Amino acid sequence: MLQEALADSKLHAVKAQLERRGLSIKADEAQAVQLAGGQQVLIPFGENAHLVWTRTNGQTAAVGLVRQGNKTLNISVTGEERVVRLLPQGKVQKLLSGLRQKSKFQEFEGKLAQKGKRVGKVRVLFDETNQIAILGIANEGDEEKIAHQVRIKVKA
Repeated sequence: MLQEALADSKLHAVKAQLERRGLSIKADEAQAVQLAGGQQVLIPFGENAHLVWTRTNGQTAAVGLVRQGNKTLNISVTGEERVVRLLPQGKVQKLLSGLRQKSKFQEFEGKLAQKGKRVGKVRVLFDETNQIAILGIANEGDEEKIAHQVRIKVKA
């Protein structure tokens, strides 16, 4: 799987982006993982950077991840960059209470209730570059598995 990943043009594009930042590949430390719907290869580039290559349903994708303090710089195949970070649970709860005031989220919770489910643990990845909050929502009782994803444009 590693050899296939290393031959992929998307991986090469992201690799070039990381190398332009003075980072060098550590292919001998790469880790390959079999996922439910495909495969993933994680290749270190120094201490604070990784290239992640994924294949699902015959499609491949690659992204560079560079840790910058409590934030991460995501670098796409095209070189587009965005800064993301996980929101602390206090801010997640504040965001959630605001969402529960909105009819669209109330409809979402209503549809879950019709299926006998409720919102469980919520994790939020905040895309600072595009001002988008990406909510990963688990069902109550299955807190580790993200069952729903909601994207919200946040006012700056």
